[in-house]
Amino acid sequence: MINFKQIPEWWAFCGNSQCKHAEECLRQRAFKEVPQTVTRWACVLPTAIKDGECGYFQKAEKVRMARGFKNLFKNIKSRDAQHAIRMELTAYFGSKGTYYRYRDGERWMNPELQQMIADLMLSHGVKEVPVFDEYDEAYDFTKAST
Repeated sequence: MINFKQIPEWWAFCGNSQCKHAEECLRQRAFKEVPQTVTRWACVLPTAIKDGECGYFQKAEKVRMARGFKNLFKNIKSRDAQHAIRMELTAYFGSKGTYYRYRDGERWMNPELQQMIADLMLSHGVKEVPVFDEYDEAYDFTKAST
């Protein structure tokens, strides 16, 4: 079961039940959960299938998502490292506002983003693996449509 409220407004559904990957596609499964009150949304058209494959296919599998990193700098002694990591994350997210949305747990972080943060910390000499505020097994709706 997919929680419709977790699906971002920009994320594209797929209503093509004839696709050979329909049963295992997150876009198709999410499409089946659209409430009757929703009348407009982005979608992947059947013409996206080329040579039997769809470039928008996303396997419906749960991953370990994380949320929030208020204690990320707790064990980092170097103020310079804290500042550099904070600045690089802000640049990566594109703004201070988005940085704080992730820090405060308003947005989920997929495994790739969690790894990027761990790698960033390692590049600044932090050997401990970051521990995020909350974890949950969930579908990854953070990937944009290609």
